[in-house]
Amino acid sequence: MSTTIGMVDLATGALGAGVAAALLNQGIAWFKEHKREAKALRLRQQHAALTLAVALERYALACAHGVEAMRQGLREVSAYGNPNYAQAEVPDLVLPAAADWQCLPAALVARVLVLPMEIRYAEQQIRIQWDREDPISAAEGTIPRVGRLGLDAWNTAITLRRQQGLPDAAPNVDLDVWDFRTCLRSANPSTATVALPPRPTV
Repeated sequence: MSTTIGMVDLATGALGAGVAAALLNQGIAWFKEHKREAKALRLRQQHAALTLAVALERYALACAHGVEAMRQGLREVSAYGNPNYAQAEVPDLVLPAAADWQCLPAALVARVLVLPMEIRYAEQQIRIQWDREDPISAAEGTIPRVGRLGLDAWNTAITLRRQQGLPDAAPNVDLDVWDFRTCLRSANPSTATVALPPRPTV
């Protein structure tokens, strides 16, 4: 009788140890898989954020060039007395495919997605002003609009980079000759100050 009870205890103990070992192994496997998935998601988030940030930074630079071109046009109108030198254009924003955007914070993606609508709205305002008033007024009114769009794009890019732990953009241009961020800020002084990350040390 005692031998039978001992065998039952032994079998029960072995079964319990086997279950515990299986659960431990499963837990370790699950932890490793979870860690791999978290790392993969982090890489996807960083890649998506960087792709979006670069597109927005390019747009900010295009806006600054547009502001300078419109200012030059107005200077030529003043110098030559010819309104045909005036120009009023809003640069177009080209966004990358949205394949991985769903892994980014919704608030940041929403901010990016509203920019194309704001661009179209600005274009319509400018077209109406150009047709109903005059080219000079349209150019003068376009400069702050383009400056604000460029500032929004630049600041959103900075937020994307910092939120994902990416380094700030370091444009390979001589900012002492012409700082496009200052150009954007001066185009629309009423807009919140553009974020200026520290310049890289050489």
